[in-house]
Amino acid sequence: METISFREMELEDVPFFLDIRNECRDMLHDSSYYSLEEAFEWWPKKEGDYWVIRSGMFEIGYVRLSNLGTENVQVGMDIHVDFRNQGYGALAYYYLFIELLDRGHKKCSLRVLKGNDRAIYLYQKLGFITLDETETDFYMEKKL
Repeated sequence: METISFREMELEDVPFFLDIRNECRDMLHDSSYYSLEEAFEWWPKKEGDYWVIRSGMFEIGYVRLSNLGTENVQVGMDIHVDFRNQGYGALAYYYLFIELLDRGHKKCSLRVLKGNDRAIYLYQKLGFITLDETETDFYMEKKL
């Protein structure tokens, strides 16, 4: 099994982050397109933690963490298009759960758009359960 690692995102990672984010924006709650200039303006004001996901020598995506209480942490993850549909998302979540447990978190939650069938399938496979739904999305949670 490949090893996944995480590192804190830095300013020089913003173009990498933005490429992934803009490419998959139709599956995000905010589907706006952002320029590199806008992303650099956003960087110092961002909320939550952002980590780069690595597999071996490759940076394959990013994860964002918010509501960093000890009881629950809300996550969002996006994988670079070159690494999608190869099992990296599930593997990255597996390692993320270990990292979150090590940091004392007990639950992991997320919101996913109703039309994002691949992500919903993955989250169900990983043990997330739906606790609430709106007209546009599901709120899912997993005990770690």
